[in-house]
Amino acid sequence: MRILALHGMGTSGPIFESQTSSFRARLPKPAPHSFTFPSAPFPSPPAPGIDIIYPPSENTYHSFYIQMNSATAVQAACHWLDEYLETHGPFDALMGFSQGCALIGSWLLYRLDEAKEEDEKRRKEDEEAEREIARAMSRVGVGSSVGGEEEDEGAVAANGSKTNGTRKLNINLPVKAALFICGGPVLPVLSDLGVPVSPEAEKTHKLTVQLLKSKAGKLVDIASGSEGRAAVGWTPGSGLWDKVEDLVHDMPPDCDFNSGTSTSTSPTPRIELSRPGEDGKNGDKKGGDEDSSGKKKDENTFFGLNLSPDVLGHLQIPIPTAHIYGIKDPRYPASIQLAHLCDPKRRQMFDHGGGHDIPRSSAVSIRIAELLGWLEGEIKS
Repeated sequence: MRILALHGMGTSGPIFESQTSSFRARLPKPAPHSFTFPSAPFPSPPAPGIDIIYPPSENTYHSFYIQMNSATAVQAACHWLDEYLETHGPFDALMGFSQGCALIGSWLLYRLDEAKEEDEKRRKEDEEAEREIARAMSRVGVGSSVGGEEEDEGAVAANGSKTNGTRKLNINLPVKAALFICGGPVLPVLSDLGVPVSPEAEKTHKLTVQLLKSKAGKLVDIASGSEGRAAVGWTPGSGLWDKVEDLVHDMPPDCDFNSGTSTSTSPTPRIELSRPGEDGKNGDKKGGDEDSSGKKKDENTFFGLNLSPDVLGHLQIPIPTAHIYGIKDPRYPASIQLAHLCDPKRRQMFDHGGGHDIPRSSAVSIRIAELLGWLEGEIKS
């Protein structure tokens, strides 16, 4: 399986290659997977704290787009991805971290929308041709059943196309699967495609982005020992995500904030949010049925985004996807939103228990490797 791996903002292909080395080492050998790690086209400042682990003397830093809240900038990055796939492909799957996930998700959504537009154009051309045949047959006195009832859109077929009775909405994408690590959707892209973005979703995005920058920026202090931790023997990422009281999402009631193993009381979120989690099968477990006001929660609304099939329509991502995220990540809400943009029947979700990073523990690495194996099996099935 050939996998194109897209890094996070302010890092690089070589950095992402290093960040993923632990779980890639757990893949079966001889390796059935090959990874390509390009660097994004735009030089940029390093992501907050990344230069502590990957110093500028040995690394350069790049981003796929600089304007964070611009659908136009993301569209330009999507065009870059199109060109890269055409030049260096084919690839079986895409893998991303943070901004890489945002780009992959946006690219998939725009490709689905283009497929819908092309299908509608073909349908209109077919209908006009059928009407012309019917008119011609009528002129010579021959009856015709052409141009009958319009067929409804149906479900997504296993090959990624939508069935419309005897017709199919052709949405053959250039890749067959995607793996997302700590990434979410781009809200301006959703708005651009007609998906309603509520004020709650906007507020959640703003707060979580600010909190992520703040936490990641403390890496310098933690690494130097100025927060009471010894710099000697410090492991990158350790201690960075331990404070969870300021997260905008609830922690699970039975989660120890440090180890994730013992019972503890949830911190109070800064804003009232439903916190969907994962069950043992597909990650669709929700919080309570009612919010603090006693109002029934919408099971299809995730941190302010209504992602029901009726709202998404053709924009629900149909290919197999695996979603890896951390409950201590300030951007956890975005990861949950991205997961629920994808077909739940072809989706796996895994909470690695950490923050906005890729833990290198054996348990996490083995599980991510297993998810890559699951994606490969889905592609072959």
